[in-house]
Amino acid sequence: MMKIISIMIAALISFSVAGAGFEHGNSYSHITFEGSVTASCDSSTRSYYCSAYGLTPTMYTKLVTEQSLDANKFVVTATHESGKTRTKKGKFKGTKSKAINLWIRTLLQRPLLDMGVNKISYKILKGKTVVKSGEFEVTVDRGERRACRRGYIRMMGDDCSSTRVCDEYFRRGYCRN
Repeated sequence: MMKIISIMIAALISFSVAGAGFEHGNSYSHITFEGSVTASCDSSTRSYYCSAYGLTPTMYTKLVTEQSLDANKFVVTATHESGKTRTKKGKFKGTKSKAINLWIRTLLQRPLLDMGVNKISYKILKGKTVVKSGEFEVTVDRGERRACRRGYIRMMGDDCSSTRVCDEYFRRGYCRN
């Protein structure tokens, strides 16, 4: 009986001093979506091959803690297998941060993660004072290529650009299982 009680106390202590982590866990998969679509515009009909990528279970997540913290901001830095680092910072309230871009790359956004093992170090702060800090690892593996069903889209107007057509193709859900 004493052994069970001591195990329960140890579990409670480890729970109360546990660090932070990503809301959706530490294991992600990169997935590629591919498919063909025919688009009918006012003056022409064109066929396109569309390709997009995603990260499962999500491309955005939050830094979360088990206990509420008196903090107002966070800083996370990922060190990729290549040695390159990427830092994200933002607001933190209670037990979670604002959303963190894990995978989307655009002209103005860079993803936190890269393929392989990413060493994450974090600081949760109240002003300039560190309230909690630590490290954990997040892995991104090369996932599957998903072939999407053929699509047929009627576009309004004459703008049948590949970007517009492919955006509409994926928005309409031709790649859903």
